[in-house]
Amino acid sequence: MKPFFFHSYALVRQVVTPVALTLLVSSLALSGACSSDSDGGDGDGTGGSAGDGDGDGVGDGDGDGGAGGSGDGDGDGDSGNVVELTFDFSAGDQDFVAGFSDYSQLTNDLELDSGIEPLPAELGDGTGFMLQGHNRSDDLFMFLSRGLGSDDGLVPGQAYEIAFEMRLGSSAQGGCFGIGGAPAESVYLKAGAAPFEPMVSLDGDDYVINVDKNNQSQSGLHMSVAGDIANGDECGEEELYREIERSHVHDTTITADAEGQLWLIVGTDSGFEGLTRLYYLSLQVTLTPVDN
Repeated sequence: MKPFFFHSYALVRQVVTPVALTLLVSSLALSGACSSDSDGGDGDGTGGSAGDGDGDGVGDGDGDGGAGGSGDGDGDGDSGNVVELTFDFSAGDQDFVAGFSDYSQLTNDLELDSGIEPLPAELGDGTGFMLQGHNRSDDLFMFLSRGLGSDDGLVPGQAYEIAFEMRLGSSAQGGCFGIGGAPAESVYLKAGAAPFEPMVSLDGDDYVINVDKNNQSQSGLHMSVAGDIANGDECGEEELYREIERSHVHDTTITADAEGQLWLIVGTDSGFEGLTRLYYLSLQVTLTPVDN
């Protein structure tokens, strides 16, 4: 005879198990349904959230991105982009104009000359912007200038750091002696810009320019020294034109005027009291926006 607890267990197993099983199945079914609803809800919810995320998040993200784009656009509008310009004088004057200053109207035989001219044979075919002057004043400044504006990408009131890559043809040999100074090392190449047009006017008997370039080896607010015109040949060799390259970042930033204009200016400030004849071949200019 089996113990009572065994019969009780058997009875409970026979009676309770089917009920429990039914309850368990119902519970599982209900749980599955709830889970399905919950998953579906979460799915819808998550889908909704993803939709919101895609809609609001991506939409807002895109919207914010759009705002960011507007921000960038506004930023670009406010601070501008880097402006890169190339001027090749084999294709003409590129809207540059030539000028001369720092000499007296009482001085004769300055031999001032400028314009687009064929290059000397040793520089190859093509043309360059020629500048020539006989520095009888001991301070002759010969320059090229050109205006830039919003059509070139400049922003009104924006300050720019200005970098130059300059190619010239020079016949000035290094290490030579000359009247007042060396024909190469005492002819200082300068580059820069001004928020107004460079103009030459008569002050008493002297022709002066309205930009601050300082004098000869000294840099000014609007122009700074980029080197000299030594062509790499030693003094006493056959005098030939050689192509020279000078890279320069102007010492100070220049701010475009209220209409987004500024004027580039490059030239030579001479302490050599003789004849200098140069051919500007090309200029590459990079204007980088900086905080005002």
